[in-house]
Amino acid sequence: MSGPHGLEAGKGIVVSPARDPVSYCSELQAVYLLCKELRGHGFHFHFITNEGGATKKLCQLGEVEPLRGWRETAYSLREPPYEGLKATLKHLLKKEPCDFIWINHLELVPSVYKILRELGRTDMHERIVAHVHFLPTIGKHASDPYWHPVPIKKELCIRIAAGVQLAKAIIVPSPFALQHLDQIVEYAGYEDSINDLLDRAIVVPPPISAEEIARGIREGKCVINKKDGVTRLILSSRLRREYVGWLIEEIGRIARRIPIELVITEPRRRGSAKSHINPFTQQCLDKVRRLPFVVWKPIPNRLDYYATIRWAIRIGIANIRRDTLWSMAAAEVMACGKPCVAPRTPGYEWFVPDELLYESRDEFSDIVVKLAVDEALRLKLGRKAREKIMKKAEVKIVAKEFRQRVKRRLNF
Repeated sequence: MSGPHGLEAGKGIVVSPARDPVSYCSELQAVYLLCKELRGHGFHFHFITNEGGATKKLCQLGEVEPLRGWRETAYSLREPPYEGLKATLKHLLKKEPCDFIWINHLELVPSVYKILRELGRTDMHERIVAHVHFLPTIGKHASDPYWHPVPIKKELCIRIAAGVQLAKAIIVPSPFALQHLDQIVEYAGYEDSINDLLDRAIVVPPPISAEEIARGIREGKCVINKKDGVTRLILSSRLRREYVGWLIEEIGRIARRIPIELVITEPRRRGSAKSHINPFTQQCLDKVRRLPFVVWKPIPNRLDYYATIRWAIRIGIANIRRDTLWSMAAAEVMACGKPCVAPRTPGYEWFVPDELLYESRDEFSDIVVKLAVDEALRLKLGRKAREKIMKKAEVKIVAKEFRQRVKRRLNF
């Protein structure tokens, strides 16, 4: 199918600035894998971003325009560098035809919408695709400074709600994200029916590359030596209260019953040139790394991460955050053929096998102990986990869904 400008598939401008370089790692990986696969189907991209590591990686896929002046802090309420973004969009839209503008933060949509109006390109209003990677928590935890580096303010929810109304298509990582978006829209005081949101929503999880995982298992370095008779668990999560809660304590109790080790790594550092760790994470890390059953192991890149999971890890542990939309860390563990134990919440229920979901601390311990002592069960559920995640998130499947749904929605 040719686009309105005679393009074979589509040409897009991807607006993807990092809120902060550390937390951008998994988001960048998702954008990179999806765009790489779409290029094989005739798509072409210009990227607007501000993070050094992102610029280097995305240069492999298309032209990159640097975005300077962006305030690098999580969930910033500041306007983006408006004039810089306006000048860049003006240059790119004048340079050659464009079929869609793909914006990787919902709260940026109102600014881009306004810029297009000022540039006299209101025709592009109907070609805005918003991609949801993360959403702020609303409710009683929203003002807890331990929940986010800065309190979540209603202004952010208002910008997100405005983005929901203005975007022609909205890409979400799981069905649960739609429910969460609906709550944010209501909290912001906007009137937008869930039916309208469903009409524009496209459920596309962050992709996983079977080819990249196979390469990591084959070529990557396992950074942890295997120990006979010891069951290793991996917790790939930020060590913050809302992410790990009681997990460390409960695993400590299990460690007194059977020989296990908990490997803790920081997934947001994989592939990132930055080594900064959030201060709240650092405080928790300083406490838990001294525990006798804990192994702290930063893993420098994804290939080594996949090799380590495959050859040294037996069980994955997902974070317990109740409003998780999607967990790249859990998905990657499952894609490596390992069972990942997760709380029974709407986000995890969508992609984790039922046998690995728990509702209480006791149930969590029972599942972990069973997997640790029963190798046949562990291998069986590991295969089931891999099969389920690959059916939902393998990059070829995700890219096919993206290009079909987005092209149909935007009519190009």
